[in-house]
Amino acid sequence: MLQQQGYTVLFAAESQTALKLFQLHAHPIDLLLCDVVMPHLSGPQLAERIRAVRPTVPVLFISGLMQESAVQEWLRSGAQFLRKPVTQEQLVEKVHQLMAPAAGSA
Repeated sequence: MLQQQGYTVLFAAESQTALKLFQLHAHPIDLLLCDVVMPHLSGPQLAERIRAVRPTVPVLFISGLMQESAVQEWLRSGAQFLRKPVTQEQLVEKVHQLMAPAAGSA
């Protein structure tokens, strides 16, 4: 969906691969978009590790099975959240919203 809108997407099926992509990618990664539940590290654990290196990277979690208290905690940390199922319009709108500050500073 995001590639169809012109975004460059680096895909990782699990968190360890995502960390490696983040560490090895030649250009800065402008947004972390991940499910909350993933193999190895959870989405929040992955975000914590990435933000330890790059604290300003926007984070967008997507999940269908979340307690409201967990969602509120992530929102307080500056992350954003979309509840599954997500439409293309919802996803693109939220990503555009999160990417707008990065585009403005380039």
